[in-house]
Amino acid sequence: MYMNQFELFSLIFFAVDAVWDKTKSEDLVQFLSDTDPFLWLEVCSADPANFIEFCERYPQKTIALEDSYKIACDYINFLPTEYESVYDAVPEAFYQTDEKTWLKTAKKYLSKPHKK
Repeated sequence: MYMNQFELFSLIFFAVDAVWDKTKSEDLVQFLSDTDPFLWLEVCSADPANFIEFCERYPQKTIALEDSYKIACDYINFLPTEYESVYDAVPEAFYQTDEKTWLKTAKKYLSKPHKK
């Protein structure tokens, strides 16, 4: 099973949003507001620069499901260094999703109609 950059970006958003749904943590609001992949009809993020930068960092157009969690982790680890303290809470939130849960969620998401 494969995904594209936007699908991977969306899955990262879903993982962090799931934690926000439980905690309502203000520390995650800026990330979720900036990266929301469903605000616009186009394939982009609420702040288009976030998705553009993601695609520049991960230029491969096709991503194997088995590689997706590793790429997502790399991106999550990169965020605090790129965006200073604005996204500091994001890695802790993201890592509440382990690889097994990630793969299960990804398969479910990719098997249904969705924006891509």
